[in-house]
Amino acid sequence: MGSIIRKLKGKFIKGIKDWYWDAENLKQRLFQVVIQIGAIVAFISLFETFLVTDSVYLWVMCLVLFGLILLSLWMCLARKKTRLISTLLAILLNIILFPSLFWFGGGLQGGATIWFLLGYFYIFLMYDGWKFWSSLLVTIVVDVGVYGYAFHHPTALATPKNLPSAYLDSLFSVLVVGIATGVLLRVEMRLYDEERKVSMKRNRELERQARARSSFFAGMSHEIRTPVNSIIGLNELILRENPSEQIVEYASNIEDSSEMLMALLGDVLDFAKLESHKLEIVPMEYSTKNLFMKLYNMVKTQAAKKNLELKMNVDTLFPAVLFGDEKRIVQILLNLLNNAVKYTEKGSIELEATGEKLENGTYQMRISVSDTGIGIKKENLATIYDSFRKSAKETQGWFEGNGLGLSIVKELVELMDGTIKLDSVYTKGSVFTVTLPQKVVEHTPVGVIRFGETAGKHNYEYHQKFEAPEARILIVDDNRMNSMVTSRLLASTRMQIYSAMSGKECLELTRRKFFHVILMDYMMPDMDGVETMREIRRQENGLCKESPIIAVTTMTREEAEAADVEVGFDGYLEKPIRSEVLESEILNHLPQEIVIYKKEKIDNSLTDKNSASVRRRKKVRITTDCVSDLPKEMVEKYGIHVMNLYIRTDKGRFIDSVEIDSDNMSDYIRNEKVHMDSCSVEEFETFFADNLMEAIDVIHISMASNAGVTYSRAMEAARGFDYVHVYDSENISSGEALLVLEAARLASFGKSVDEIIEALDHYKPVVDNGFVMHDLDQFSMQGYTKRSLAHLARTFHLHPVMKMKRKTIAVSSFMTGEKEHLWRKYISMRLHKTRHIDPRVIIVSFAGCTSFQRNFVLEEISKRIIFESVIVCKSSFSSAVASGEGTFGIAFFEKI
Repeated sequence: MGSIIRKLKGKFIKGIKDWYWDAENLKQRLFQVVIQIGAIVAFISLFETFLVTDSVYLWVMCLVLFGLILLSLWMCLARKKTRLISTLLAILLNIILFPSLFWFGGGLQGGATIWFLLGYFYIFLMYDGWKFWSSLLVTIVVDVGVYGYAFHHPTALATPKNLPSAYLDSLFSVLVVGIATGVLLRVEMRLYDEERKVSMKRNRELERQARARSSFFAGMSHEIRTPVNSIIGLNELILRENPSEQIVEYASNIEDSSEMLMALLGDVLDFAKLESHKLEIVPMEYSTKNLFMKLYNMVKTQAAKKNLELKMNVDTLFPAVLFGDEKRIVQILLNLLNNAVKYTEKGSIELEATGEKLENGTYQMRISVSDTGIGIKKENLATIYDSFRKSAKETQGWFEGNGLGLSIVKELVELMDGTIKLDSVYTKGSVFTVTLPQKVVEHTPVGVIRFGETAGKHNYEYHQKFEAPEARILIVDDNRMNSMVTSRLLASTRMQIYSAMSGKECLELTRRKFFHVILMDYMMPDMDGVETMREIRRQENGLCKESPIIAVTTMTREEAEAADVEVGFDGYLEKPIRSEVLESEILNHLPQEIVIYKKEKIDNSLTDKNSASVRRRKKVRITTDCVSDLPKEMVEKYGIHVMNLYIRTDKGRFIDSVEIDSDNMSDYIRNEKVHMDSCSVEEFETFFADNLMEAIDVIHISMASNAGVTYSRAMEAARGFDYVHVYDSENISSGEALLVLEAARLASFGKSVDEIIEALDHYKPVVDNGFVMHDLDQFSMQGYTKRSLAHLARTFHLHPVMKMKRKTIAVSSFMTGEKEHLWRKYISMRLHKTRHIDPRVIIVSFAGCTSFQRNFVLEEISKRIIFESVIVCKSSFSSAVASGEGTFGIAFFEKI
């Protein structure tokens, strides 16, 4: 008998352990603990009820509870009905059991009130989402109902048989509920701690695997790209020698094959990055003509080998320059074209490129690649984008490929917010259509691209950019062949070229000689490029501490830029190196006085993937509208671009500050109706697009949003540009100019967009901007104030004092007196609190004032505060049309 009991006990314990560890998640494991504790509590409650009370109802209820919990335990063990049991248990406890304990246990005189807390604790512990809120709401309604009924019908409640029983019942409830709650909390903390440790261990293992994989792929990339770099470099040297047509053809085929090898390597590396979610899209300007020519050159040889006709149909209205990740677009289309060539035995391959302009200032590029190949079976369409799958492998196992192409294509397209669709008829051919949104940089149509005439590589011609006989260049590379190829590629520049085979040898040379530029291989044994660069920078008595160091790396552009930020290289070149890009990068860092140009300027139209940047653009460009009244010298000093608004008169619409000027404002306002007219959304879009050609980001500081429609139209136009940031200055004229100049100053120091906007938010509240006008006539004519107020001011010769409040210019007070006397009082009023005024800069604006009056104002200002900078600006017509002639204003920063 004892052995049977022990066997049953062992099976029960094993079942409990298996049930516990087989739970799907943390909540189920926690519920299992709740069931076990509940069984213990129910048994103790049954025993306590039998001792303390003579209520048959309570005794029966506890007995039923104990039986139900045992049943629940069995159902969880045998039937795995954890979720159902947890819901039924919540209903049993909070709707039936605890209210009954309150009712039959004496209400407030018993211990049942404490059990209600256990019900709420169970809800907060076990449920999330809609189950939590619905359970909580139902429980609150039931409890409120029970208490409310007990309050109005106190005689309906059962009472304890004596006071000691009530105290004992209450004490028991406190102990049981408190211990049960504490145990549950401790168990929950332990379970979470276990889960956290398991998760941390798993994450450490994943990170270790990711590091190992990244290290492997980085090493593989370096080892493969290094010899390919030599092959392509030597091949280019052959093409420079003007060989025979046959040799040129061989060399061109070598270059095409090298490009295919690099594309294959790129697919493998990108697949690894996609798996670890580390692949990034790096947009930049690119020439669409060069893109399609590059694709044609990379595919034409393979198509010709199979006697396939390669057609390239590009819409002549296709924009000439777009903004996007050209490298990834080439990768996408090259994969599709290569697949088309692989699976087509006769007929043709066709690339068709069209698109449409969208309202948000982008171009929806639509490119389809079609073939007359074997097509794809319907049953294979669902898995066509899966990794390591080839749709024809069951029947055509001899087709080449790694099975990664289409998988990577789909991931890249989705990363660029595009779509890819497939139309295919088995045995007839396939059409892949890719749509990608791209920002338009240059709206000029690409025109007719003559692929057969100009795209061929047989017409290779080397164009030397410069000569620099006095320049000394150091090439640091542990691969002797690479070092030799780079030296030969630069031989025509007549520079003095030195080489070092290691970081140690490099340091010996930099200690003895000065070099204008150092080309540093990023990955070298013993001392790598980063360590060597750092040693050069801190080398005692070294001659090259300030010399530009360019990393020569096998990394992609985004990886190299990240490394550039981290370790401080002055530039980088990606292997395989092209001679044009190599010369351009070195030329960017050479002192101009030792350079003899062979071309008038650097060809910045290069779109080759080795280039560190397609064109040198400002980091942040500050723009504004002409209402800021900035003087010309400040605009030119900081490179601020101004959007000129319009002035509409009876004779037509004129461009402010270009076709019409505030100096002759009186000729218009006396005889015509004149008002400011903002630019259209389309004009703002063109303005922003033009500025993005010269800068990575644009911050447009606009006049106050409540001062017209200019701000709202600028915001509408900016929705089509991710790199245009419209900022509400909440000011006009000189107050707006203060913020524009502060932003331009920060931009000139290389501050980022976020840093500049944060600074503007910091300074905007302390801008003190105000004006004094001759009268309110023009102000009322533009609808900014009531005509009755203007008439009153004119009748009593009152001069309005204006102040910017809540983004709006409003009358703050009136002053009297002749003009000079009036202005003196106004200046005194504005500048009397000298302790609160920031003396760095003050901007003074005038509308229709004489030079004598301007000098008078400046002299009065200097009597009170000596500002470091006093900027005088003439009001634009847009500002003056509202204020009228004889207006002057001042703006400065208050001390923070």
